[in-house]
Amino acid sequence: MRSRFLWLAAPVLAVAGCQSYQAKPLEPEEILAAAEQTRGSVPEGELVDLAHAAGLMLQHSPRLRELRAAQATSESVADTPTPLPNPNIFVMPTYLDLTEISRSQRWGVEVPFGWSIPIHGRLRINNELNALLAEQAQVDLVGAHREEYLGLRGEFAGMAMAIRAREATNELHQTVETSVDLMRRMVEAAQASSLDRYELEVERSRVDANVELAEEAEQAARGALALRTGIWSRAFRVEELPQIPEEIPTFEQLRDLMIRDHPALARLRAAYAVAEKQLRLEVALQYPDLEIGGIFERDVNINRFGLGIGIELPIFDRNQLGIAEARGRREQARVAFEAEVSRALARIELVRNRLLLRQQRYEELRTLAEPATKKTIELGRRALAAGAIGSMRYFALLRVNREVALELLDAQNALYEAWSELELACGSPLLHFPTEPVLDAPDEETES
Repeated sequence: MRSRFLWLAAPVLAVAGCQSYQAKPLEPEEILAAAEQTRGSVPEGELVDLAHAAGLMLQHSPRLRELRAAQATSESVADTPTPLPNPNIFVMPTYLDLTEISRSQRWGVEVPFGWSIPIHGRLRINNELNALLAEQAQVDLVGAHREEYLGLRGEFAGMAMAIRAREATNELHQTVETSVDLMRRMVEAAQASSLDRYELEVERSRVDANVELAEEAEQAARGALALRTGIWSRAFRVEELPQIPEEIPTFEQLRDLMIRDHPALARLRAAYAVAEKQLRLEVALQYPDLEIGGIFERDVNINRFGLGIGIELPIFDRNQLGIAEARGRREQARVAFEAEVSRALARIELVRNRLLLRQQRYEELRTLAEPATKKTIELGRRALAAGAIGSMRYFALLRVNREVALELLDAQNALYEAWSELELACGSPLLHFPTEPVLDAPDEETES
């Protein structure tokens, strides 16, 4: 009687050890309220340095939060050892008198059971594969963090440039306003015609349009930073541009940084390690498991036991398809890494050459054209007031001054964009900001 109870209790105890489902409903309203609270966590105009922005990005970046969740899932799987296959048991009553089943007391029971025991280290290799997948998820997270940080640097410089552009266009607007006031007095003194004043008003409207474009560019830069850091755009107040290095790194220096720091190459290295381990697992799967089976039979108070060992003979199916596919994926991973190295070298060469040209253009405008136009405008205003030049000549000077000023802003903005592109191309910071954060790897604790 006790042995019969144990046979029945064993499956019940096994099922009782299984985990139960716990519901966790998604609450959109609560999530919305939390997101708004996060976005408003920094007061208006309080975010002034890159280090602060990088810290907020690490906490609240939507992309990093998604990758942290994926990495946590992979880590949870890696921390769970691959279990042994479950044994199976089957209970089958037997009747010895088929003609009088309902009245017969002559019955028995057969209890076959079996268990597959993996050999050749399949479970260990699977655990190692799960650990590599967790490492791959971590590499993806760290690489995304580096990409987001490099993008943040470019956007931070872009916002500083947008603020400079708005301030410069406001200065141009003030210059034209002063000229309009001067022209109004000259018209009243019969020293200029109403047509001259009208032409200057047209010039002022064009400058006003430039001011509006500069304000739109600043709002776009704020929006990009807000998207990356997860806070409201009105919190940003960037005051300083990063320093431009005195020398542009050589191609060899950028190549070395690229092979060491580029996030895409780090991901592909991790993908190759996973493909290598997957091939090893597929090779192990060609060997069959060891099968241990037995049977217990009770027949008219007579107990019989049997025990056997078996193994599938790998004569035809040796997991050829799985091995071939895994070997192909490993070769694909190798080719993908080689292709990305080739593309990265081409990008570095292209962006570096572009940077050289943009730096040359900016230096020419800054050292030659800008001082000359500013001095010319001042001299032109004095000459116009003294009647030495006509209004048409003065209008031409104003247009040239506006065009050169805007060209200088465009050249400076293009120069910073080229530096940002070069940072992305080699995967490493190159510009020097007044406050540089420590670029640590993100982890799950950052979420708290």
